[in-house]
Amino acid sequence: MQNSNTSFGNPMMQPISGAASSTDILTALKSIATNINTAASAVGNIAGTLSNNLLYQGQLPTSSGLLYAANSATATSVNCINICNTTAGAITLFLFLVPPGGSAAAANALYYGYSVAANTTTATTQSIIVPAGYALYGYSGSAGITLAISGNNSV
Repeated sequence: MQNSNTSFGNPMMQPISGAASSTDILTALKSIATNINTAASAVGNIAGTLSNNLLYQGQLPTSSGLLYAANSATATSVNCINICNTTAGAITLFLFLVPPGGSAAAANALYYGYSVAANTTTATTQSIIVPAGYALYGYSGSAGITLAISGNNSV
């Protein structure tokens, strides 16, 4: 007796009538490949847009100075602030998020009188949004604080 599961007599094993030709299948596969390439390119563009950029790096001035200004059309997401005290004594840090036309003041402080211990480095990874047109200003109580600010300047 013949096994009906492997027999072409089994209706489940019969060729499908009206099946696509090999040309139709190749055309469909080419279309799928094109769509995958398009999607991969879009993901790459998004990843490039959202990649971190160095927004500021340098020694802080000892009086209020502009560190970074968001352009008037696009907000910026600050993802990391590295603070390094290169001296043998503690130094205070002042950092401000200033609106357009404003000035660095206690009312818009992010760090105000923040003491950075001697010969230490610290980092914050809490995101800060710098709205379009706003700016980051900062200064230190004395020379010796270096700052690196990184983020995405197109959010």
